[in-house]
Amino acid sequence: MNRFISLTGLKWRDSAASHLSVTAVFLALVTTITAQQPPEFQSAQWTLGPSGKTKLTAGQNGALTKSAGISTLWDAGAVAGNRILRDGGVSFKGLAGGVSQFAVGLNLVDSNELNTDIDHAILLSSTTTTNTAQVYHGATPGVLLGSFTNQTEFTIRRVGSQVLFFKDNNLMHTSTTPSVGIMSVDCSFYKPGSQMGHRSSTSATAVATSSRRVTAPAR
Repeated sequence: MNRFISLTGLKWRDSAASHLSVTAVFLALVTTITAQQPPEFQSAQWTLGPSGKTKLTAGQNGALTKSAGISTLWDAGAVAGNRILRDGGVSFKGLAGGVSQFAVGLNLVDSNELNTDIDHAILLSSTTTTNTAQVYHGATPGVLLGSFTNQTEFTIRRVGSQVLFFKDNNLMHTSTTPSVGIMSVDCSFYKPGSQMGHRSSTSATAVATSSRRVTAPAR
């Protein structure tokens, strides 16, 4: 909790005993601001897109699997119910060692179910021999995040106007484009069998303020 105090009419005087005393004659306006805590992650409640309704299957803890559809199209998407007003993000894991490809990230406007529609995303691709992760900004490929396992956790978080990308809590990339506006957590799936698991998004609580007048006694 942060406290800001405005003081007026503070008087100082020297006493006959040559020591300093304070006569406090003032009104203090105390404004209490509820400090914004880092948002806690919670399991996502997904709203499936028009195609996602028939091609995605929701599981426990915010998990999604592409269970139907064409293997050569980004044709299944979903958006999390929580909106990110200020700080917030998404944390997730992918299926390694199988045939899987999907993208998850933060998006200002959800206009379609394609992966290139997501403003700030991480794309996970898996085959039976390789597992790779890469940052994407819309259709523009970005930083390579290396390989991953089933236990690797990726996080995309907006803090202020910055979008940060983490791999197992290690900062890997910071977007150079400032982020503004109300964001959503968006995802898009390519190959049937693609699976995203673990937890998902949240938004920060709005700052609450209150004011009161306090008369301080003279000392």
